[in-house]
Amino acid sequence: MTAHAQPARNAIASFYLYYVALYAPVAITISFFPLWIRAQGLSEQQTGMVLALGAALAVLVNPAVGAMADQYRSRKVILLVLVAGSALSAGLLFSAQGFIGVLLVFLAIKACSAGLLPLSESMALTGMPRYGFDFGRLRSAGSMSVVAMSIVLGWLVDRAGTEVIAIVFVVAYLAQGLLVLALPNDTVAVRHAVKAPLQQVLRLPGFSLFLASAAMSQACHGFFYSYSALYWKSVGFPASTIGYLWALGVIAEITAFTFGSRLLARVSAPALIALACAAGILRWSMIGLAESAGVAMLAQLLQGATLGFTQLGAAQYIRTRVPAQVISSGTGLYSACAGLLTAACVFLGSYLFASVGGRAFLLTAALCGAGLAAALALQAHEARQARVLEAG
Repeated sequence: MTAHAQPARNAIASFYLYYVALYAPVAITISFFPLWIRAQGLSEQQTGMVLALGAALAVLVNPAVGAMADQYRSRKVILLVLVAGSALSAGLLFSAQGFIGVLLVFLAIKACSAGLLPLSESMALTGMPRYGFDFGRLRSAGSMSVVAMSIVLGWLVDRAGTEVIAIVFVVAYLAQGLLVLALPNDTVAVRHAVKAPLQQVLRLPGFSLFLASAAMSQACHGFFYSYSALYWKSVGFPASTIGYLWALGVIAEITAFTFGSRLLARVSAPALIALACAAGILRWSMIGLAESAGVAMLAQLLQGATLGFTQLGAAQYIRTRVPAQVISSGTGLYSACAGLLTAACVFLGSYLFASVGGRAFLLTAALCGAGLAAALALQAHEARQARVLEAG
């Protein structure tokens, strides 16, 4: 083993462990946290409002965090501050009462936690060429964490009630904070200050079409995270079954992430996003039009395409089209756009779900249709650019 091999292996191991911890609180938020909100006495509309405002806050937070990371020296320090704030805010859940109390605490959590995923992703994309790891496989570690957390938390909720969700939430952020400390410093250093990083990213050719396609597909999952547990609970599924359904979807997602690098060697990032949107039309239509567990299982198997392909395509697009000095701004803008669309979907869903139940998922099927059109337009744009370069 060379002198440089062991530090590289240690860095890769620290990234994998960190991604497990990173996605543990994500799993709680997207699976069972809506049940905790309802257990505090909030109505379906109020629950939707809390989740929608939390997603909307990410629209402001994520670009600001991304720009800060591109302009200052240590992304790791910023990450550690955000995780600490998330843990402290999650601790306030135990004293939150009523709509206003729950809303304020959730907004405090989102203010700190919203930037964790895009900032962590920018760190991973920066570290890929240095340490030689596969982003899809790294991301699959996060998905495995979601599987484990969904199953364990479903089991705990069935036996200890929804109050256990807040306890696990705090513990998950504390574990994440400890693993941030193990991340290598050199992967997050920025040597030169960057001026107007957000504007630089927005001026990139085709980036707006990328946002319209990938962010649209990602936003549909935000709607699913907000209402799937409530929907499945309303049609009689026990919490443990909901946990297993989540696990099934994430297992499909892990498969896509594990073998995604082979697919990206043959398919462009815009084409992969287009495939994700097409799969989304089918998946959300299936959930919206049927209430059986069998249909839910089939729909969850499509998560490998709807989520896995979206995130792999988005990561590949940002890594290869966005300059390295503004990559955190690129991930931040993408996350913000997805958050804005998610907020709009969740807000509309708070009314649709109350009136039409599972058929509210047809809204996300329609959005995936719009995302598919944008992805195909992005493919055509890049094909034209390639022809121009060849002609030149």
